[in-house]
Amino acid sequence: MVLTWKMEEGLEEAGCIRAFFLIEDEIEDRTREFLSEFGTVPEFEAAVHAGDVIAAQIGELKSEVVYNGDVLNTTARLEALCNPLGHRLLVTEQLVLQMNLDPDLELLDLGPVELRGKGGATAVCAIQRTAASAPRQH
Repeated sequence: MVLTWKMEEGLEEAGCIRAFFLIEDEIEDRTREFLSEFGTVPEFEAAVHAGDVIAAQIGELKSEVVYNGDVLNTTARLEALCNPLGHRLLVTEQLVLQMNLDPDLELLDLGPVELRGKGGATAVCAIQRTAASAPRQH
């Protein structure tokens, strides 16, 4: 899934980060429903980065919106590192420096990371809830 915002909107109250935790909360609230209907609970990881994106609508009968831009490549490469780095939400430092995080979120500086297909390292952070704000267990 790809979620996009206009830069100003995504940065406002760290909405681009809060969205991750809102989705996480919704899945947690529906755990019993997922288990009952599907026998499993969805799990996900995410990466967040900022940059220019080109959006185009292609096709007449069966149209679809296609996104293109280096930001998508960088974000996809970053998301692929969630498991190896042991974090569910990774964010580029470039983006983190532009927003104010809620006090219930903890920022972990992972330092520079080599992303496949990118020249040079990218400064990466993980974001997680603080222990006091961790979601309740059912």
